[in-house]
Amino acid sequence: MEAQQRRIEIGEACGRCHGLFLGGDSNMEKCWPLYAGVIVDVRAEAVNRVFQYRIPEALRESMQIGHRVLVPFGRRKIEGYVVELGDQLEVEEAKLRSIFALLDPDPIILPSLVELAKWMEQTYVGLLSEALQYMLPPASRWGKERVGAKTGQMVTLLIPSPTLRKNASAQQRVLEILQKTPTIMATELVSRAQASYATLRALEAQGVLSWQTATLERKITWDRVADPKLTLTREQSDALKLIHGELKGQRRPVLLHGVTGSGKTEVYLNVIADVIKGGRQAICLVPEIALTPQTLNRFATRFGERVSVLHSGLSVGERFDQWWKTYRGEVDVVIGARSAVFAPTPNLGLIVLDEEHEGTYKQEDGSIRYQTRDVAIKRASLVGGQVILGSATPAVESYHNALQGHFCLAELTERVE
Repeated sequence: MEAQQRRIEIGEACGRCHGLFLGGDSNMEKCWPLYAGVIVDVRAEAVNRVFQYRIPEALRESMQIGHRVLVPFGRRKIEGYVVELGDQLEVEEAKLRSIFALLDPDPIILPSLVELAKWMEQTYVGLLSEALQYMLPPASRWGKERVGAKTGQMVTLLIPSPTLRKNASAQQRVLEILQKTPTIMATELVSRAQASYATLRALEAQGVLSWQTATLERKITWDRVADPKLTLTREQSDALKLIHGELKGQRRPVLLHGVTGSGKTEVYLNVIADVIKGGRQAICLVPEIALTPQTLNRFATRFGERVSVLHSGLSVGERFDQWWKTYRGEVDVVIGARSAVFAPTPNLGLIVLDEEHEGTYKQEDGSIRYQTRDVAIKRASLVGGQVILGSATPAVESYHNALQGHFCLAELTERVE
């Protein structure tokens, strides 16, 4: 924890972390929360509230909002999500139970997404536990069937020019490949060298190469498309000025009302490029999964490999890898359908909703039946980000908000040749 700005006494509440100062060096005074407010992973109205648990001393330094925890609940052990930390006891001491364990070393849900889930519960009158599920990585719930990182065996060359037997032709083929590619997947090496795993083991025994278990990404393929350096039209330039003005000013949502073929996507790309230059990430939503590949191709051609994809059409393993890449801050742009509005971007600066009028942006299942546009606007407001709503035929409420001045209106009336 960072040093306090002033000295606090043992037992005094800390306004920064809401815990109690537990003593220590006066220049590095540490205070940790004593109690955690937890939402349990139970889909029932009767338990749709925060339950207070004691934080064991061994976990106090690590505990943060957004952590997944294992807690006692009745006679069961179940998963829960930390949504509050504090030092005020809200239940009888005799009834207070302790958290068993942290399920992850770091908080799995960003604090801003915890706040977003609370807002969704209140706005859509649903279950907070269900709202929090949208924020979790795929297939990761404790006690359920889970997916993990994909692993494989990597081979690394240790001796570039070893002395091999003249009749060891398979070993020689393996060596020639390793001399060009010193680290390679074992499966690829065996295939290219037309060798066997016994050949690799023999070279390992001679100290020529080594084996390591490595994490492998389930890569999403994309096709490079033409991306000419376009000169923006006057209307596109004016739209960019309006958007940049909002980024520096009120940060109102921007309704980009443009006729079909007017170059709305080029405006998106230019704004996203500026957001990335500022060290932040962007999310671009499309109304249908079927539209994701063409959007991915266009964006990945412009921004390279630091683009991820999140939608239900991917395999569970692919979604797992894409989610974690985003969480670790390894991507600049997330492309996806409705649920990608919850992508765990650590420093979100922009959310784009293309074809914002489409009905597919409305979640129709479960107790949290959210409107993606409203969720995007709320999420951006929590992190100081911006929202662009693009459409040739805007939703009535969006256009009304623009006319009333609640949204900024940018218009593209001419098609780009």
